[in-house]
Amino acid sequence: FPDDDDIVSYDLPVLHRNAIRNKDYNMPDIDERVLCLFLPSGVATGFILGSVYTDTVQPPETTGNYRTVVFADGTRVRYDRDKHEFTAEIEGTKITANRQDVLVNTPNDVIVTAANNVTVNTKTAVVNAETAYVLNTQTATFNAPTITLNGDVQVTGKLIAAVDVIADRISLVNHVHTGNLGASTSAPIKPQ
Repeated sequence: FPDDDDIVSYDLPVLHRNAIRNKDYNMPDIDERVLCLFLPSGVATGFILGSVYTDTVQPPETTGNYRTVVFADGTRVRYDRDKHEFTAEIEGTKITANRQDVLVNTPNDVIVTAANNVTVNTKTAVVNAETAYVLNTQTATFNAPTITLNGDVQVTGKLIAAVDVIADRISLVNHVHTGNLGASTSAPIKPQ
């Protein structure tokens, strides 16, 4: 206390939102301005109620619609209650989620690791990749009316089709050739 012969208080507990079943942890930084409450017994018993913004340290938002945390390394986590939108930004990676969609933008990799199965259920799945892999999994299941893969697909095991395989409009199941039985035949004929 500069105004009281520089007396130093005892260590003070910091109030948190929850501390038993739900636990919240957010300690103030060294030299951060905080608001303290002391009991009438003096500087031995008191609490740190929380940090306060000043003229030189401004809040990260200017509207009450956001709940935002900005970390010292620039990582930002924000919820916009008007748009019902959650965003997290970490050094070039941004995750956005709202009531309808989830969008992940990252400069490097998105890795999904599961102990058992990964199941994707969707109306349409589109994969645009220079190289695509499904690694180290017993089963990868994609349930969708249409799955589009743009690029070459390499299969090192069996490729099993329950209905048909069509290449350049030629059906593997229903294609026709010209020629006689036992003799050489033509290449498969494309439908008109």
